[in-house]
Formats: sequence, structure tokens, C-alpha cells
Amino acid sequence: LACLLVVSAQAQQSNGSNKCKCSSSLLARFNAKLIQGEPVVHQPSSFCPLMEIIITTKQGKEKCLDPKSQLGKFILMKKQKHRESGAAHLTTTSAQTSSSNSTRCHVASSK
Repeated sequence: LACLLVVSAQAQQSNGSNKCKCSSSLLARFNAKLIQGEPVVHQPSSFCPLMEIIITTKQGKEKCLDPKSQLGKFILMKKQKHRESGAAHLTTTSAQTSSSNSTRCHVASSK
């Protein structure tokens, strides 16, 4: 069983590049005004070793953006800030629900 698991993991690693959503052609520059909706960021995984940023144009076409480009770095920074603010909100919410006294303190301190 362990041998089968190792063989399976090696097969996934060797075929990992085939599972990437973006081909080798990445956009280094793109007009942000032509992006529709929220960009999708795929972190590196066992299936694809690359970070991928996929944008949808106003014409409905999906394009891959270079994560190292100026716009790519900007999108990653915004996503990180969004995650951090979401985590802070969840922490505050869980603290508020733990007891009524902490709710009063949080409400008073947030004003």
C-alpha cells in the first residue's frame, strides 16, 4: 500500500505541469479597466508548481497574468489585504459571541 502511494505521488509530480491552467504565455501588461469581475489566484500546489492569476476580460475571455508583473503584484497585494481584513473580522466576531461582556467592550472600543 505504501509503495502504491509513493508511485501515485511521483506520477502526480511528473504530470503536475500538465494540470496548470495557464500555458507558458503570460501577460506582463494589461489595462486594468478591461478586467471584468474578480481575478482568480491559484497558489502553487502538487498539481501545478506555479502561482497563476487568471483574469476575465470584458469580452468574456480568460487571460493569464504574470504574477511578477506590476499588475500581478498589485492583485496579489490586494488579495492579501482582503484575507487579512477578513481574518480580523472573524476574530472580532468570534470574540463578540464568546460572552456578552466582551461584546460591550468591542462595541465601545470600535466607536
